[in-house]
Amino acid sequence: MRDDDPGECYEVHAVKYANMPRRRRDNFMSADDHDGPMPMDFFVWLLKSPKRTILVDTGFNAQTAERRQRQLLRCPIDALRLLGVDPDAIQDVVLTHLHYDHAGNIAKLPQARFHVGGHTRGLQAVRVFTQRGWVVLASDASHYYENMAEARPFPIVFNVADMLEGYRRLHAAADSAQHVVPGHDPDVLRRYPRLASDPIGTAMLHLAPTE
Repeated sequence: MRDDDPGECYEVHAVKYANMPRRRRDNFMSADDHDGPMPMDFFVWLLKSPKRTILVDTGFNAQTAERRQRQLLRCPIDALRLLGVDPDAIQDVVLTHLHYDHAGNIAKLPQARFHVGGHTRGLQAVRVFTQRGWVVLASDASHYYENMAEARPFPIVFNVADMLEGYRRLHAAADSAQHVVPGHDPDVLRRYPRLASDPIGTAMLHLAPTE
């Protein structure tokens, strides 16, 4: 249900912590006539208001990265310190779903209460009010901008019709198409202002896109 009472206003940061090479053919169900590199980034998201700090997803660790052949750039939980957040003090964590890249590192958040929507079929997106309006963090409801813009679903899917309907619901919950943020697209770091003190990459989603 959509609730238009904004309540608190949050800063929203997309913190990149890992990546992996992929090709365009890996990211769409339909054939791609222009196949080429289309890498995947991995993020966690930090929501900050004057009264509350919420972490959305928790990433994976070095052991998982080695096992799954992902390039781990840093621990996503330790990276929160760049934003002035002590992981030991985080009290609320939203897990959008329980895949390895969204729900690891639990032991690094000893004070947190975890808010969980099930596994892939029960995927959660997060709607958050910012200084530029309602932003929607799609997480794996849309891996890339192009999945939504071209109505071309990601190939790991339980029900294609439900995924396409999910794209519509994401946009209905946001103030515009520019307010919907996909879960794994490197373009996020190109479209939004970046935190100057972070060489790996943190996008400030509460600020207007620059592209």
